[in-house]
Amino acid sequence: MRARTITTADGSLIAGIRTVLAAAEEARLCVAFATAAGVHLVTKELTRLGGRARMLVTTQFGTTTSEALRRARALGAEVRVLNPAGSRTYHPKL
Repeated sequence: MRARTITTADGSLIAGIRTVLAAAEEARLCVAFATAAGVHLVTKELTRLGGRARMLVTTQFGTTTSEALRRARALGAEVRVLNPAGSRTYHPKL
C-alpha cells in the first residue's frame, strides 16, 4: 500500500479525496463517523471501486448513521464498525 500527501488548488478536502479515489485501484477509508451526506459526496468513486473499497468507522459518538452504512455497502464497499471496549475510542485523524 502506498500513502501520499495531496494538495488542491483551492484547498478543498473533498476535491482531494475525490482525486485520490478516482485514481485508486483500491481504497481503505478510516473515519471517525459516516453520514449519508458524506457517503453521497463520494458515490461515484465508491461505485467505481466496488468491492475494492473498505470503510472502518465507529458508532461511539452517535454521529454515524445506519443510512450511511447501508449506502456505502450498497455501493460495494466493505464496511466494518469498530467500537473499542472500555474508555478507549476510535477517532482517526488521517
